[in-house]
Amino acid sequence: MCITEASKAWFGGFFLVAVVVLAWPAFADSDQRPAQEPPMTVEYWVADPGEALPPADAQWRSFSIGQSLGFQSRPVWLRVDFHQPSLPENPWLMIQPVHLDSIRVISAGNPDVVLFEAGDRVTRRGSIIPYAYTLSVERSMLAGGLLVRVESANVMQPMVSIQSRAGLHNQGVFFYILFSVAFAVTLLYLLWAATAIMTSYSPLIVAFLVRMSLYLVTLIVHMGLTRPLASGEGLLSQDLWHNTMALLYITAAQMFDYMLLRELGARWVSRVFAAFVVIFTLAKAAAWGLADVSLALQLNNASALGALLLALATVPWIRRGNTSIYSITPRAVVTYFLLQAAPLSLVFIGAQYERAAFAQYLSIAFMAAAIVPGGYITYLLFRRQRSLLEERSRLATRAKALQIRSDEERARRKEIGQLLEMLSHEIRTPLATLRMAHRLNELDVEVISRATEAIGHALGQADRVDELERGRLPVRHRRFGLRTLMEEVVDSRRLILKMTGDDLPVIADSDLTRILLTNLLENADKYGTEGAPVQASLCHGSSDDVVLRINNAVVEGGEPDPQQVFTKYYRGETASGQYGTGLGLYIARVLAERMGLSLEMHVTPGQVSVVLGFPDADEATHGVIS
Repeated sequence: MCITEASKAWFGGFFLVAVVVLAWPAFADSDQRPAQEPPMTVEYWVADPGEALPPADAQWRSFSIGQSLGFQSRPVWLRVDFHQPSLPENPWLMIQPVHLDSIRVISAGNPDVVLFEAGDRVTRRGSIIPYAYTLSVERSMLAGGLLVRVESANVMQPMVSIQSRAGLHNQGVFFYILFSVAFAVTLLYLLWAATAIMTSYSPLIVAFLVRMSLYLVTLIVHMGLTRPLASGEGLLSQDLWHNTMALLYITAAQMFDYMLLRELGARWVSRVFAAFVVIFTLAKAAAWGLADVSLALQLNNASALGALLLALATVPWIRRGNTSIYSITPRAVVTYFLLQAAPLSLVFIGAQYERAAFAQYLSIAFMAAAIVPGGYITYLLFRRQRSLLEERSRLATRAKALQIRSDEERARRKEIGQLLEMLSHEIRTPLATLRMAHRLNELDVEVISRATEAIGHALGQADRVDELERGRLPVRHRRFGLRTLMEEVVDSRRLILKMTGDDLPVIADSDLTRILLTNLLENADKYGTEGAPVQASLCHGSSDDVVLRINNAVVEGGEPDPQQVFTKYYRGETASGQYGTGLGLYIARVLAERMGLSLEMHVTPGQVSVVLGFPDADEATHGVIS
């Protein structure tokens, strides 16, 4: 399906803005960047849970800021010695990450003095930077170094640094800008998905909506914005929030990726991927249920990486058929997985050059996952959804056309049945009369004439209807006297008619008008009260048009329905004993419409009036044959 140039420009401009925002820290002027981390010496020691302070004989090991210690079931002590000349004037202590069970900072020279205590078990006021713990310190407090005790159920990757207030402020500004962009973009994707589901339900869009919703919550938790709700007496600890959302988000993302692979039509790839996801999901759930959080998180990270590699290794081998209407292709899916892998790759590459900034890189990569891969898959789903809607519209139009044809065919068959029933009745009645007369030896010319006339009338009416509906009766207008034509009809049909009014000129097709008048007058004569002649009057209407009014008396209570009387095959309740096809007034209405005449019936108790209107003869001159 072709995508409009406006859509391409919109997505291209959007990604360009996203790339500029993400690349801003790397290309910003060095004077505007946060103060550089001062030289320091850091060592670590893994303590026993019950030890309040490191023992004198602790075996300290060298530690580089940003180094990962993996999952540690025991507390970790950091001994930090600062180089005084490198400290800023108003130093601030910054400790990361924010997802920690507990943090305790004491002075190495005076272990009895607790300078700082934080974490999920302690209620503290907010920090300048949501994703880190910050504390204003004096130079004298840092003279003898610091001892930092960290305990967490997450990967142990502690980072301690001294920053100036301006440096912290710059980091905070950048964080809020980047977070606002990621939050707004994710919210935009969510709103589109919700709208798409309301217009056309799709399981894939539902899975995408669940994934992005969990991503949004995970982003808020990961950035430390839930700390006021998850510390001290909070319902859930920050660490528990973070771990739970990490497990849920990765699982939901993998389920979405599985449904995306199913769209490609390669069963073996989707089945292998589904088996991989199910096995790791069960393993994570088992580890979580056994309270082994570290194992659950390790399995979570392994499954995320493994699913990514599995998809990248298998999707390029898929050969898709040309019968699908969807716009998602194996190449597009590979691009989607590559965009997911790119931020993680950049994180690990960047960490090799500046390990101390690993947390910042990881946060940027996590937010970039919403902007770039999320935007790309939203673009693909948008195209897919539009293709589905267009296909459904085409199918609905086709189904509607088929239904119309079916209804027309059903109506045609019904009409044929009614016609055959009418002809059978109208022909059987005179034939029965002929047989009876023959048996009684009373078969004379008059009986034969009436019978053949009835049969001829029925067949003639049927033929006339067919000619009308097939457009075989051309209309040729000319000027003629209406009363003269009516008198000819009355004489030829041997009707009794009481007529008043002058011979007013009208413009119409005289041959078709003769048929129309014959049907109207015969219908009035046939169903009128016996002994009461049909009355007709000619006069000018309010707009100089010519109005013919035909009145006949009927038995009170036996009046026809004026709403149905001009429909095909309609016969009133009092017509059961009369021969007739139910086509006379229908033919009259169609002929009137063909010639641009008006035809109405008015019914009052015991009285029926048919009103036929002709346009003004002086104005209706278009197409007149003189």
